[in-house]
Amino acid sequence: EMDRVRVVVDVPEPDVAEVDRGDPVEVEFDGLVGKTFRAAVTRFATALRPGTRPMRVELDLPNPNHLIRPGMYGRATLRLAEQAEALFLPAESLRVDAEGNKFVLVVQDGRVRKVAVETGLDDGKLIQVKGLTGGEQVVLASPGALEEGAAVEAQAGGA
Repeated sequence: EMDRVRVVVDVPEPDVAEVDRGDPVEVEFDGLVGKTFRAAVTRFATALRPGTRPMRVELDLPNPNHLIRPGMYGRATLRLAEQAEALFLPAESLRVDAEGNKFVLVVQDGRVRKVAVETGLDDGKLIQVKGLTGGEQVVLASPGALEEGAAVEAQAGGA
Protein backbone atom coordinates (compact mmCIF):
# COMPACT_ATOMS: atom_id res chain seq x y z
CA GLU A 1 0.00 0.00 0.00
CA MET A 2 1.78 3.13 -1.24
CA ASP A 3 -1.24 5.50 -1.33
CA ARG A 4 -0.31 6.67 2.15
CA VAL A 5 3.15 6.59 3.71
CA ARG A 6 4.24 7.02 7.30
CA VAL A 7 6.86 9.73 7.81
CA VAL A 8 8.88 9.72 11.04
CA VAL A 9 10.25 13.03 12.33
CA ASP A 10 12.48 13.76 15.34
CA VAL A 11 11.40 16.94 17.14
CA PRO A 12 14.05 18.65 19.32
CA GLU A 13 13.41 18.71 23.06
CA PRO A 14 12.74 22.50 23.33
CA ASP A 15 9.83 22.17 20.88
CA VAL A 16 8.08 19.02 22.15
CA ALA A 17 5.65 20.86 24.44
CA GLU A 18 4.23 22.64 21.38
CA VAL A 19 3.52 19.49 19.32
CA ASP A 20 -0.04 18.23 19.21
CA ARG A 21 -2.01 15.74 17.16
CA GLY A 22 -3.35 17.45 14.04
CA ASP A 23 -0.62 20.12 13.83
CA PRO A 24 0.04 20.94 10.16
CA VAL A 25 3.35 19.82 8.65
CA GLU A 26 5.04 20.57 5.33
CA VAL A 27 7.42 17.89 4.07
CA GLU A 28 10.05 18.17 1.33
CA PHE A 29 12.13 15.21 0.16
CA ASP A 30 15.70 15.45 -1.13
CA GLY A 31 14.84 13.27 -4.13
CA LEU A 32 11.73 15.28 -5.07
CA VAL A 33 13.12 18.79 -5.52
CA GLY A 34 10.51 21.53 -5.72
CA LYS A 35 7.66 19.42 -4.37
CA THR A 36 6.09 20.17 -0.99
CA PHE A 37 3.70 17.73 0.64
CA ARG A 38 1.23 18.67 3.36
CA ALA A 39 0.20 16.45 6.23
CA ALA A 40 -0.66 16.60 9.91
CA VAL A 41 0.81 15.05 13.04
CA THR A 42 -0.96 11.72 13.53
CA ARG A 43 0.94 10.26 16.48
CA PHE A 44 3.79 11.15 18.78
CA ALA A 45 5.79 9.46 21.50
CA THR A 46 4.99 10.24 25.11
CA ALA A 47 8.67 10.21 26.12
CA LEU A 48 11.92 11.54 24.70
CA ARG A 49 14.59 9.19 23.40
CA PRO A 50 17.60 8.91 25.73
CA GLY A 51 20.86 10.43 24.54
CA THR A 52 19.96 12.96 21.86
CA ARG A 53 16.54 13.61 23.49
CA PRO A 54 14.26 14.13 20.48
CA MET A 55 10.61 13.10 20.47
CA ARG A 56 9.44 10.81 17.68
CA VAL A 57 6.52 12.26 15.71
CA GLU A 58 4.67 10.40 12.96
CA LEU A 59 2.70 11.71 9.99
CA ASP A 60 0.54 9.73 7.60
CA LEU A 61 1.25 11.43 4.29
CA PRO A 62 -1.03 11.02 1.26
CA ASN A 63 0.96 9.58 -1.66
CA PRO A 64 -1.57 9.07 -4.47
CA ASN A 65 1.03 9.20 -7.27
CA HIS A 66 3.47 6.95 -5.38
CA LEU A 67 6.26 9.55 -5.67
CA ILE A 68 7.41 9.03 -2.08
CA ARG A 69 9.39 5.82 -1.61
CA PRO A 70 10.41 3.99 1.56
CA GLY A 71 13.76 5.18 2.90
CA MET A 72 13.68 8.67 1.34
CA TYR A 73 15.19 11.51 3.38
CA GLY A 74 13.82 15.01 3.65
CA ARG A 75 12.81 17.87 5.91
CA ALA A 76 9.60 18.46 7.80
CA THR A 77 8.42 21.87 8.97
CA LEU A 78 5.91 21.71 11.80
CA ARG A 79 3.60 24.66 12.22
CA LEU A 80 3.53 24.75 15.99
CA ALA A 81 1.19 26.73 18.22
CA GLU A 82 0.70 30.31 17.09
CA GLN A 83 3.55 32.50 18.20
CA ALA A 84 1.77 35.83 17.59
CA GLU A 85 3.27 37.54 20.61
CA ALA A 86 6.55 35.67 20.67
CA LEU A 87 9.82 37.56 20.68
CA PHE A 88 12.64 36.21 18.51
CA LEU A 89 16.29 37.30 18.65
CA PRO A 90 19.30 36.44 16.50
CA ALA A 91 20.97 33.30 17.87
CA GLU A 92 24.27 35.12 18.46
CA SER A 93 22.61 37.34 21.10
CA LEU A 94 21.95 34.37 23.42
CA ARG A 95 24.63 33.66 26.02
CA VAL A 96 25.01 30.86 28.56
CA ASP A 97 26.90 31.15 31.84
CA ALA A 98 29.02 28.46 33.52
CA GLU A 99 25.97 27.05 35.32
CA GLY A 100 24.01 26.72 32.07
CA ASN A 101 21.73 29.72 32.70
CA LYS A 102 20.64 31.46 29.50
CA PHE A 103 20.72 35.24 29.27
CA VAL A 104 21.08 38.21 26.96
CA LEU A 105 22.87 41.49 27.48
CA VAL A 106 20.80 44.65 27.13
CA VAL A 107 21.81 48.30 27.15
CA GLN A 108 20.00 50.37 29.74
CA ASP A 109 20.98 53.95 30.56
CA GLY A 110 24.32 53.47 28.77
CA ARG A 111 25.28 50.38 30.79
CA VAL A 112 25.22 46.66 30.09
CA ARG A 113 22.68 44.67 32.05
CA LYS A 114 22.35 40.86 32.13
CA VAL A 115 18.75 39.62 31.69
CA ALA A 116 17.83 35.96 32.26
CA VAL A 117 15.69 34.48 29.49
CA GLU A 118 13.92 31.23 28.72
CA THR A 119 14.20 29.90 25.19
CA GLY A 120 11.63 28.27 22.98
CA LEU A 121 11.63 27.66 19.26
CA ASP A 122 15.06 27.71 17.64
CA ASP A 123 15.75 27.43 13.91
CA GLY A 124 19.50 27.98 14.25
CA LYS A 125 19.30 31.63 13.21
CA LEU A 126 16.53 33.00 15.41
CA ILE A 127 15.63 31.93 18.94
CA GLN A 128 12.35 32.57 20.71
CA VAL A 129 12.93 34.17 24.12
CA LYS A 130 10.78 34.92 27.14
CA GLY A 131 11.87 37.41 29.77
CA LEU A 132 12.07 40.56 27.65
CA THR A 133 9.39 43.12 26.81
CA GLY A 134 10.52 43.69 23.23
CA GLY A 135 11.60 47.28 23.77
CA GLU A 136 15.12 46.56 25.02
CA GLN A 137 18.32 47.25 23.12
CA VAL A 138 19.94 43.81 22.96
CA VAL A 139 23.69 43.36 22.48
CA LEU A 140 24.13 41.19 19.40
CA ALA A 141 27.89 41.02 19.28
CA SER A 142 30.74 42.59 21.18
CA PRO A 143 34.42 42.93 20.26
CA GLY A 144 35.46 41.58 23.67
CA ALA A 145 33.98 40.26 26.88
CA LEU A 146 31.35 42.57 28.33
CA GLU A 147 30.72 42.64 32.05
CA GLU A 148 27.47 43.67 33.64
CA GLY A 149 27.60 47.39 34.42
CA ALA A 150 30.13 48.22 31.68
CA ALA A 151 29.55 51.56 29.98
CA VAL A 152 28.58 51.17 26.31
CA GLU A 153 27.17 53.18 23.47
CA ALA A 154 24.35 51.47 21.59
CA GLN A 155 24.39 51.45 17.78
CA ALA A 156 21.57 50.67 15.40
CA GLY A 157 21.34 47.07 14.18
CA GLY A 158 23.64 46.17 11.31
CA ALA A 159 26.15 48.88 12.26
